[in-house]
Amino acid sequence: MINWNSVKIVATAGPASASYKTLRAMIYNGLDIVRINFSHGKYEEYKKIIALVRKIEKELGRPIGILADMPGPKLRVKGIEEPISVKPGSVLVIKRNQPRLPGEISIAYPVILKVLKPGDKISVSDGKFIIKVFKKTKDSVTCRVLDGAGEIKKGAGLNFPEVDLPIPSVTPEDYKHISFACANGVDFIGLSFIKEAEDLKKVRAYLKKIKAKPFLIAKIERRAALANLKNIVLSTDGVMVARGDLGVEMPIEKVNLLQKDIIKMCNTHGKPVITATQMLESMIENPFPTRAEVSDVANAIFDGTDAIMLSGETAVGKYPLQAVEMMYKIAKNVEPKLDRSKNVAYLEDDDISDIISKNVVRIAEVYGVKNILVPTESGKTARMVSRYRPNAKIIALATTETVLRQLILPFGVYPCRIGKHTNSSVIFKLVDEFIKKSGLFKKGDKLIIAAGTLEKKGSASNFIKIVTVA
Repeated sequence: MINWNSVKIVATAGPASASYKTLRAMIYNGLDIVRINFSHGKYEEYKKIIALVRKIEKELGRPIGILADMPGPKLRVKGIEEPISVKPGSVLVIKRNQPRLPGEISIAYPVILKVLKPGDKISVSDGKFIIKVFKKTKDSVTCRVLDGAGEIKKGAGLNFPEVDLPIPSVTPEDYKHISFACANGVDFIGLSFIKEAEDLKKVRAYLKKIKAKPFLIAKIERRAALANLKNIVLSTDGVMVARGDLGVEMPIEKVNLLQKDIIKMCNTHGKPVITATQMLESMIENPFPTRAEVSDVANAIFDGTDAIMLSGETAVGKYPLQAVEMMYKIAKNVEPKLDRSKNVAYLEDDDISDIISKNVVRIAEVYGVKNILVPTESGKTARMVSRYRPNAKIIALATTETVLRQLILPFGVYPCRIGKHTNSSVIFKLVDEFIKKSGLFKKGDKLIIAAGTLEKKGSASNFIKIVTVA
């Protein structure tokens, strides 16, 4: 069972989809990576989902990735049990200590109160309410509601788009979650509210300490991250365009343009990118999406995204399977219309793997080769070939389960397992065995083998070979 769509599908497991029957149906019908949101749920629930995915993976004979998405320093309303009703002009007090009076709340990181000042705006409930600070004391700030009417509830999200928050992007709780996730064999770690490349370096140092090698996904959802975008992209393994909080941190009318810029930079540097949030939001309640939502998903694919993601649609929605099937159908119809002729420049460091990758795609186009086989230890060569968006399928031949599952994410890459190899002659023997036994090719098919086993600059083990199936 292989999803032959080039664009990959990520979907969140939750109460609506965490059963064996539903999860299996979703994977059978096109789901490539299962996301577990560590902001909600307990470790026992996460373990159950991981075990189900691995069981289904074995049954269907295809690799399935698991993405553990960290909460990060998500700021939420605390200190109240009953909702607070507000309207424009209402006064709301944010306190350092436990609220005592009506109209008072507290927050998870009271240190934020130190940097707030009169005139600063705060978004509440993902932008449903906008409040503005007009008074400050040592232990509180007093705000007035500018926009929005309704109830502010306990746990409502808080965003401070105009303030550089004095809190870590990766929290002690995140490190605890990362340790659990790695110990239970997840393939991808999503890092929320990343501000700079240094955040990723700290996580890598921690991963080295616990001897784990998950694929790091930097979620771009803060104003500060946009200012440091190139360094973040260069330092991460992959990126998620997290449009929910990004649409609160930045003017919402700019989110689509920012999406295009982020995806373009990821494509340029060969980093897989996921486009996420509210892609088929109406399918939480309805069996069919709106036409605007279908256009939104298609637009992300035209932009160059490697993967499209479902959140609430599959976690708590009424139609999780239908949402996955719809994503699959949209991708299947859009992919043939993609402009794959866009010129992608070589990387700045003139990397040999990149040079090999570009020429492999060129040869495939000239000779009409439909399959590119890429034996790879780390997955780098397969990702670099994907960067050029060939019409040919990129069949990545990985030697470990970890790399096999991580190669599910890049556009057009279809990972398969082969044995360990140490030199060119062994590679050719293993690839030849794969060609004969896989059942994917027929006599007379032309194949390109692009090998990068010792993926170091100038390595003689990077080569191209064209073969005809006998």
